Amino acid sequence: MRFAIADVPFEKTIYQAPPLRFEVGTGNIADAVGLGAAIDYLDRIGMANIASYEHGLLDTATQGLLDVPGLTIIGTAKEKAGVSPSCSMAAAARMSAPSSTEKAPRSALATIACSRSCAGSR
Repeated sequence: MRFAIADVPFEKTIYQAPPLRFEVGTGNIADAVGLGAAIDYLDRIGMANIASYEHGLLDTATQGLLDVPGLTIIGTAKEKAGVSPSCSMAAAARMSAPSSTEKAPRSALATIACSRSCAGSR
């Protein structure tokens, strides 16, 4: 392994010649320790418990969203991640309408995709 510093005697620091002197220094140890702590925490809870809880939240959110008039849920796979993308034609219309300070829609591509998804799922 090469380092940016060649030697550190008591009097001064001696750097490597370019380009080695511009190499990175010490690795990010704090993040490695934090990652290890996070993995230990998840292991204590149990990934199966986390997955079960996440799917329960997703089921509750999905049931609530099904009651919203004009809202279409996109993606109804049984084992999907804890995300519930959805759109409504009213939201698509609001997204495509420029505000008083805008000259163009905020997200024309997102609006088009949402409008097509909602229209295609009716």
